[in-house]
Amino acid sequence: MCPEQRHAFANIRLSANIVPQHVGDVAGNLQDKLRGKGKSFVAFSIAAHEGADVDNAPQLAVFIRGVDETFDVTEELLDMVPMTGTSSGNELFVCVEESLKKFNVDWSKLVSVSTDGNSALVSVEQLVTELKSKVSGLCKDTELKSVHGLILQESLCTKKLKMDHVMDIVIHTITWIRSHGSDHREFSALFSELDAQYGSLFSVGLKWLSRGMVLRRFFELLEEIDFFMSSKGKPVPQLTSKDWVKDLVFLVDIMTYLNMLDISLQRRSQVVTQMYDSIHSFLMKLCLWETHLARNNLAHFPTLKLVSENERDGLNYIPRIKELKTEFQKRFSDFKLYESELTLFSSPFSVNINNVSEELQMEVIELQCNTILKTKYDCVGIPEFYKHLGNGYPKYKNHCAKILSMFGSTYVCEQLFSVMKQQKTTKYCPHLKDSGVTSLRHVAAPDTHPGVE
Repeated sequence: MCPEQRHAFANIRLSANIVPQHVGDVAGNLQDKLRGKGKSFVAFSIAAHEGADVDNAPQLAVFIRGVDETFDVTEELLDMVPMTGTSSGNELFVCVEESLKKFNVDWSKLVSVSTDGNSALVSVEQLVTELKSKVSGLCKDTELKSVHGLILQESLCTKKLKMDHVMDIVIHTITWIRSHGSDHREFSALFSELDAQYGSLFSVGLKWLSRGMVLRRFFELLEEIDFFMSSKGKPVPQLTSKDWVKDLVFLVDIMTYLNMLDISLQRRSQVVTQMYDSIHSFLMKLCLWETHLARNNLAHFPTLKLVSENERDGLNYIPRIKELKTEFQKRFSDFKLYESELTLFSSPFSVNINNVSEELQMEVIELQCNTILKTKYDCVGIPEFYKHLGNGYPKYKNHCAKILSMFGSTYVCEQLFSVMKQQKTTKYCPHLKDSGVTSLRHVAAPDTHPGVE
């Protein structure tokens, strides 16, 4: 909050007792506001993701995203649920149920639950099952949507690209150079890139999805790195292997694309249809790359093109593109089930009326024939357009509120854990007791501004 006042806040002297008190006040105010907003939700969804809190204790972060009748969106932390190896899905469900009760939301308006899709705990899947059972019990004709978030998982890259033989050498070499020649001026750009993205803690634990620029810097300095390692009596044979270098540059190109996709998916407060469009776009690119590589057309692999000497080089990477495409299709198949509903939300004036549920067809036809609203749609786009529907189209508006409430990913949960770990290093965090840490969680991820001075 108030980043422009960061330096002013840093100079304020606060006692150990005042810090927890103020954190508690802010958190309490945020929760009061959420309780007030919860009453007005016409649709809401939740996202759940496992992580570790400031004390490295396993927690399940649960966020809520609600939409009111004016299409205003509220996205806030609902609760942090402690997890143990024996936590059952029913126990997690009871905790989530109690949290929803505190915030005055109507269970019948729960639309979807999003999980990270990579959970090692059966209890999270059991939680989803319990939520579905609760909703179906309240509304017999309603089925809770369950989706795996559209954030790219590490396993998607590590298992399907099968490029550990490249990445292991890069990590080992950089680590050795950093400990023996970090003052070498030719490597300053490489280390600057590392420090900018990962701080001084660069290690073999660096995430695959964060390696694009590091790989590119490494390739740009390949000759210098090879010379330096050889001069220190630590030659790395792979650095002069043509086949290994081709694998390196292919990885540079594909990770650049994956990095761009990952960043686009992590933008805060995105509509689920925007995220699905990004995934669909990337799948189409994979299909195009597969076709191009079969013809040894390296137009979209510029770094590979720089070192390619054989007209069959592109063929070597078709299996990896196919694996990646298959994994994307499998991993994000949940959203394919709801594609017609998503399309009705994002493209109401071009959707085929035969693909619309009978309950909504009459209203959608009326909407498609309304030239004034069509002009407004072209002008403001979604989701702003839905605020201009007034009192008409009640069934269609309800459908749109449900889609707008959906989480496209669990990134907001992952971001919370990241922020909490950063806050652990602040000078006041050690003064916070259990209640203060609980309050800090709510302050760490506010979408609503607190009404305290």
